Amino acid sequence: IKHRGRAIFSWQDLDENLNYLLKFSSEKFGEVMIELVPADITRAFSIASYSIPLSSLEWLELSNLGEFEWTVAGIDPNSKKIIIDFAEPNRVTFASPFSVILKSPLDLAILSNNTPPTFKWEVYPLSEGYIFGMVKLDSEGNFTDEYYIAELPLFINELPVSQVTWQSLSPGEYVWTVIAKLKNKQYSDYILYRFTKEE
Repeated sequence: IKHRGRAIFSWQDLDENLNYLLKFSSEKFGEVMIELVPADITRAFSIASYSIPLSSLEWLELSNLGEFEWTVAGIDPNSKKIIIDFAEPNRVTFASPFSVILKSPLDLAILSNNTPPTFKWEVYPLSEGYIFGMVKLDSEGNFTDEYYIAELPLFINELPVSQVTWQSLSPGEYVWTVIAKLKNKQYSDYILYRFTKEE
């Protein structure tokens, strides 16, 4: 999630008379649950949303927690019992305010072996160029020695992968990122997106 002053969580609104239970979970902080009453929720076109205002400092602290999951359940407003079970969790990371924001492929994308992707990211203010990196993961999620790195000038914020390069990469799970090069040999923060290359 990119810092824009608030985090917004949305889901299908099953019943306007329901309260909802919003659950966050992470290996670092365990579980946190928030009961949402109708006054907390914005509803439009069968979509319910909950907005959490966050300062830059609060956002930075959340970005240090790494990846976490969130999900929602429907609860009876009187008995407080769960009457609609928790949905499949969504994985999310609060991007550091000082990281390059990745646009596509989206996190956890599944990419065809036959169609090379184009990697895109947002322009980073005051960047003097970018370093693109992509590395394959092993079965335990560790980096392998199969990787691709490219240094790019500041006016480029997308990278089409050639057919030759794409075909040279074996199928499996990869992570990719972009780091901005700054003045005085400084660098931006970064976030990692995963994708799977099909066989």
